[in-house]
Amino acid sequence: SGCIGGSKTLQLQCRERLAEKHGCKYTDLGIQPAQFPMSSEKSCLEFFEKAKKEENREKLWLYKPSNTYHGAGIELYRGPTKLWKKFDKCNRRSLKKGIMMEYISKPATINGGHKFDF
Repeated sequence: SGCIGGSKTLQLQCRERLAEKHGCKYTDLGIQPAQFPMSSEKSCLEFFEKAKKEENREKLWLYKPSNTYHGAGIELYRGPTKLWKKFDKCNRRSLKKGIMMEYISKPATINGGHKFDF
């Protein structure tokens, strides 16, 4: 399959296509929190629409840059205010390759507490 390797954005797009092929939306499966490719103006604006809702304003958000691994470059933010400035209100010239997602305080683990991803 073409889903192995590549950037986080390409991996997400591949999972979305696979779910769609089987008649569902990847986000509806509840496998991972919603992920927003921040290189897309549309997706960036969708993220901020969600993040600015009253119930999400104090949540922790992870920005995972593309083409990194083992946690390199991950940034953690509380609420959307600093992020709105970082991404310059989703201005096309300030978009960055990477994924934004909600921080999970108690992630699923395997083999005695080791985090994993797929």
